[in-house]
Amino acid sequence: MRRGTSYWPILFLAFFLSFAFQGPQKLKVRVSYVSGRSLFLDKGSRDGIQVGDTLLIRFPGGPRLKLRILSVSESSSRARVPEGVQGASAGVSGEIRIPRERLQRLKEKAKAPRRARSHHPWKRELQRARPGEPLLAPVIARKASERPSRWDGRFRFYGLRTWDRDGGRATGFGLFRPGLSLRGRNPFRNGGELRMDAEVQRREVYLEDEPDTQDDRGRVNRLYYEKEGAFFSYRAGRFVSSHHPEIGVVDGAEVRVPLSRSQTMGVLLGGMPEATDALTTGRDLGMALYWLREVEDFRLRLAFEKTWHKGVPDRDLFVVSAERSFEGGPSIFFHSLFDHYGDLDQVKSKGFEWTEAMLRLRQEIAEGQTLSASFLHLKLPELKRFEFPGLAADRLRNFRSDRLTLSSDHELGDGFEARTRLDFWEDQDRDGVSLEAGLRSQDFLFEDGDVDLLIYRRTSSFFTGPGFRVRARKRMGEFDGSLSYEWAAYETRGTVSGGATLVDQSVEISVDYQPPAPWFASLFLERRFGDGRDSWSLGMFFQLRF
Repeated sequence: MRRGTSYWPILFLAFFLSFAFQGPQKLKVRVSYVSGRSLFLDKGSRDGIQVGDTLLIRFPGGPRLKLRILSVSESSSRARVPEGVQGASAGVSGEIRIPRERLQRLKEKAKAPRRARSHHPWKRELQRARPGEPLLAPVIARKASERPSRWDGRFRFYGLRTWDRDGGRATGFGLFRPGLSLRGRNPFRNGGELRMDAEVQRREVYLEDEPDTQDDRGRVNRLYYEKEGAFFSYRAGRFVSSHHPEIGVVDGAEVRVPLSRSQTMGVLLGGMPEATDALTTGRDLGMALYWLREVEDFRLRLAFEKTWHKGVPDRDLFVVSAERSFEGGPSIFFHSLFDHYGDLDQVKSKGFEWTEAMLRLRQEIAEGQTLSASFLHLKLPELKRFEFPGLAADRLRNFRSDRLTLSSDHELGDGFEARTRLDFWEDQDRDGVSLEAGLRSQDFLFEDGDVDLLIYRRTSSFFTGPGFRVRARKRMGEFDGSLSYEWAAYETRGTVSGGATLVDQSVEISVDYQPPAPWFASLFLERRFGDGRDSWSLGMFFQLRF
């Protein structure tokens, strides 16, 4: 008999029971604007921030950064990102750890009565002021038709070439992807914004005893126009909704209406391109209705999605998503998808099914000491739309994946950081435990660099075994170099060839170049070898902002 998962929720909650509501308080901050490598934040000394405090922030597509507050004013503060960091932009949120004692002193100081300053009467005449307008409206307000249009964007190129002799047969692969992103602010002089992202792909396959093949295609990833208004906002074109991303890429329109300062309702309607390289559209139609409530430390979203495939009803999806941060306590994120099946569905039973769930808890127990726990539940939905390769009915009906992850991060001092992770997983056939431990040293062996060591033992449905990875990074002016080596021994199981132990090794070298100019370049070389492996990979990435 297979082991159940009833002990997981108990272990999940007990992990946090002893640590709730301890440690320094987390202050949420937002990047107001970016100048060079400097980030200017929307909170300052009156909120408890001091020079030397730690800012935790993550830019889109990048790692989590720990930055130091360099200067503070009453209502703002400044930090600086390292060279080569990409994605810094206004609007990104982060958090700063504030000692409880400091906040308590601020509260006591705020209780003292403050005498209002006296001001002389305003004497300057404002010729353009009209009755009912704010006093400074003629000075700071300009109609959209009076403001100029502004354009910016980036050109990127990604190239990859591999040479593979696995099994003694020479093969090769090439991928080349130039792309262009554009943003136009106030392009039609009505206050809106136009965005576009497109790319061209060339795929090449080289075979030893067969003709080489090439495949060229281009696609438009995003092309939409959006406008924010006082009474409603809209977006039209090809886009991914930031308020209901579950529906994927949409060729259509989205309208959002604010119900109050903290509540928003929106509707989404359009075609749903298939999840392929070509983004073929026209066979699937989707509609979504969502409600969103946002306050300072709480966010709740409820949504309903209905789709049709070639005119036939397909998916009925319900979404519940919540995020909450407690003062001095844990931060909690919860996200769940529920599918409803009816008479037109042939595999799933009628009624509701819990398709997907994620619960993530994070608690800072002391300065530089963080514990995290997450639980992930996944089942495959029954869809007429093409999203997954064809599966047998029993596989679609019974597929299940559950994973409980416990992790910790520790700042040890003198530039050393340690981390641990423990995974309990279970699917419809097997279960297992994976674990890993890591140690990172900064400016220890050499200045302006770090060394990272990771030791692990991973299990899955088909592979199980230990391994380790060591990686060194070094900053040299405008260059950033990296060298890594990884070794792993995997025991295969459940495969056609039966059980075997395979050793896999890899060496990777990369060099990034970030000059004092609006462009960035990266080059990497990878060598993989071991039992049944013999390959080289050479890749590059180039980006130019304008």
